Formats: sequence, structure tokens, C-alpha cells
Amino acid sequence: MAEAAELEELRLQSPLIHELRQEVLISLCEILDVGDLWTEIAPIMPGIKSIDVDGCRKHSDQGQGSPSAFLLRIWASKGFCIVDLYNLFAMSRLVRCMQLMRNEVDSRFHFLEEYCTANTPRSADVHIRPQSSILATAGTSHTPSSARGHAPIQTPTSKVGGGSTILSSTNPSAIQGNVTKDDVSMFAGMKNTPSVTYAELMEATDDFDATHIIGKGGYGVVYRGMWKQLEVAVKRLSVNSRRSNGDAQREEAERLKQSLQELNILAMFRHDNILPVYGYSLDGPEPCLVYQFMANGSLDDRLQCRKAAPPLSWKQKARIAKGSAMGLLFLHEISRVPLIHGDVKTANILLDKHLEPKLGDFGLSREGASEADIDEKTVLIASHIKGTLAYLPPEFVQSKILTIKLDVYAFGVVLLEMASGLRAYLDSRRPTSLVDFAVDLEKKTRSQMGGGEETKEVKIKKKIWDEAKDKRTPGDEIDVFWTLWSTGMKCAHQDRFKRPKFTDIVDDLKMDYWGSD
Repeated sequence: MAEAAELEELRLQSPLIHELRQEVLISLCEILDVGDLWTEIAPIMPGIKSIDVDGCRKHSDQGQGSPSAFLLRIWASKGFCIVDLYNLFAMSRLVRCMQLMRNEVDSRFHFLEEYCTANTPRSADVHIRPQSSILATAGTSHTPSSARGHAPIQTPTSKVGGGSTILSSTNPSAIQGNVTKDDVSMFAGMKNTPSVTYAELMEATDDFDATHIIGKGGYGVVYRGMWKQLEVAVKRLSVNSRRSNGDAQREEAERLKQSLQELNILAMFRHDNILPVYGYSLDGPEPCLVYQFMANGSLDDRLQCRKAAPPLSWKQKARIAKGSAMGLLFLHEISRVPLIHGDVKTANILLDKHLEPKLGDFGLSREGASEADIDEKTVLIASHIKGTLAYLPPEFVQSKILTIKLDVYAFGVVLLEMASGLRAYLDSRRPTSLVDFAVDLEKKTRSQMGGGEETKEVKIKKKIWDEAKDKRTPGDEIDVFWTLWSTGMKCAHQDRFKRPKFTDIVDDLKMDYWGSD
């Protein structure tokens, strides 16, 4: 058997729990879910508190997935490694779980299995030290010994937390756990993203004081805060255990799933025009996501001049349009399977202190290579109905066809909003849809204009400029207006096959208006 110092050194080199292979993690959770076995190991997991256990129960009761997967996700966020989990199973005499993990740990730890099967007494001289401190970064595989705890864990016993004896194997036919690949896939987004303690976020936001609120929605509340000398936005997800209605619980489960989906996307795809995520927290009563603070709010805020903000200039609009298109081009082109954002609108284009646009709110993102199933489509439509359907193309609303051209259409609506200053949908306007309004205006204008083709086009541009330009935008850069308007019209074409790709859209938006205002 290896010396204790050698084992401790090996443990310090062990990958963290969320780096377990998905198939192993799924199998472990299936075992732990049977008969709520996870509740018997939770009391001997360093760093796991009663509030965490309650959160796991709530996670399961609300149909959000495997409670043991959620438990391991919380433990992973506290910086515990794969060897710690293997040792925990040894303490609990969960030999079947140890066997599943056998290839995930150094062979010098395999003696723990022998102790379990040989019924070794508790007094045996085996002390593997688990982590007890919270790491600054959950994705750091090689953590200095000063960051890892030194509380000794005893050797395997025949009982867990005073409960019943744990069998050394589990009958596969008895496994009824509800763990899914979605539960486990959330670890992927966490892998390179720092975990933040709930206590840190309370300090950053003055205990989530109401004066720090900068936004609210069905997902929860966003607070402005100061964390590690950085100005941040903290999205505190709403998890209301008092709502017992089945539909309400499913709605909350979907909201949490969308937020975790957003964490995954933001962690995996880094780009100048995609909102940076700084960290996440899973150790408190509500999950939280930490983002870069966007000093100029959303594009929607600035177009509507909310909070007495000055109107954007045409040059600023030109730069925002191009930057937003660059972010969407990145999503569509970065991998073999394009990523559909699914919720492109002015409220989800955020502006930093330099008015650089960042795409946010990736909760409805979907891979675009294959047709989404009916449940995904229902969620997408339902989420838009709460705001507006004005950004959804006709082929999706009518026939549930989901492709990257959904993002193109939505971006076309955004460009028309930037050009005109009008809302995407307005009850008091006829037609109510901005796209229909723009199409009708062009048809009417073209039918009224005479003269030669070149002269006619000049007159059409001038007429539409006079009738549709954003009156709040200073200056007379008609070329910028027309680029935004005409590109928006092409993007929002009723026929998805006639809409351009983002490579062409970016080229169309390469205007010579990049100087400072």
C-alpha cells in the first residue's frame, strides 16, 4: 500500500468531480437515486449542509432531474476531486460505485476496494484527506496543497450516517433513477468557469439589496454588485418551493434548465461580442450566474432612451449592428453544428461602457443541424409569447421549422428597430408587426414613385428616410439608415431561403462610420 504522503500528493493531482466521464457520472447517479441512497452519503460529505440536501430534494420534487446529480454538482462547485468521491464511496462501502470509478483514479487507490470487500475494521490506518475548503475555481485540476483541506476521513464502515447497511452491489434491474444526460452535461459548462460562493455574492450585492436591482424577469432578478474589484451583474434565479401547482413547477424547472443551458453556452463560446460569464454559484438557496456588468444596459433601453439616456447616433448604431452580427456569425460558424441563439432581440443585445454589443440570454439556444423535437419548439414559442412573437419567422410560427434562419429573421427585426426607432410590435399601429409595416411602406412608396430607375431609387430612399427614420437619432447619415433598413428587409424576408447568411450580413454592414462621435 502506498504511503499516506504519497496518497495525499496523488489526491492533490486528481481532477475535480465535474471532469468525470459522462457515462460514469450517469451510472453513479442511477445507483444513488435508488431508494434515495444519496441522502445517506450526504451527511458525511464535507462542505454539504442541510440547505444543500433540501435543495436536492426540491430539485427532484419539482421534476428538474436527478437529486444525486445535483448533489454532486454542488460538491464539485466546492472544489472536491474524483479521488475524494472514490474515498467517500469507500467509507460508505458502496463497492459498486467504486468499481464504476476504478479507471478514473490512480491504481494506488484501489486498495480501498479491498478494504471494503474484506470488511476491514474502522481502526485500520488509512487516512485519505478530502478537500474541505472552497476553491476559487472549480475548474482548476491541480490545486496547491494549501487550498485543499486536511480533515482526515475514516476508513470504510458498514453503515452510512447511521442508516442501513449498504450492499456492495446494486441490481441493475432495480435502478429507477431519473438521471438524464442533461443533468450531467451541465458539468461541461462548469469545467472552465469559476465557482463563487453564495456568501461572496451576498457581500457583493449588500445581501441582495433592492437598491442594487437592475432588472427583473420570469427567470429571477439581476443585481449590480462589486466582486473581486470587478463590477458585475448577478442573476439570481427564482426557485419558489411554495408553488405546488404542477404547471408552475414545470415552468420553474424549465426556467432553471434554460439558465443552466445559458451557463453552458457562455462558458463554451468566448467572443468579443458574446456576454462574458465570470462564474456561478450553486451552494445557496438559489442558483446564481455572474456576468460582466454592462454599463449601457440593453440596445432596447438605448433605442427607447430609458433613464434619460441620450439617443444613439447613426455611427454608434452602425458599430452596434456590425458587432452584433459578428457575434451571431461566430455562433453559426464556429463548429460543424451551428448554434441557433433562438432569442435575438434588442433586449438581449447588451452594451458595455464603450457601447460594444454583447449577445446575452442563451437560455433558448439550440443546435441547428437537426430538427428540434416538439417539446423544444413548444418551449421556444411559449417563451416568446411572454414577450413578443414579432421576432419569430413565419415558417416557425406556422410549421415549427427551426433553422439558423430564425436568428437571421430576428436580427432583421432588430435592424429595422435601429433604423426606425419603432417597436417590433405595437398594438396601436397598423400593421402591428414592424416587418409588415416596413413591407407595406416600401410597396406604397415604390408604387408612388416615377421617373428613371436610378432617379426612382434615390427618391424611394429619401421618401422612406423621411417617413421611417428614427426621429430621436441626431444627424442626417441617410446612408447608415438605408444600410440598416435594407439589410433588415433582406434578413426579415418571408421566404427563409431568400434570407442571407451572416457572412453576407457582416459584409453588408461594413460601413465607413467607425470614428468616434
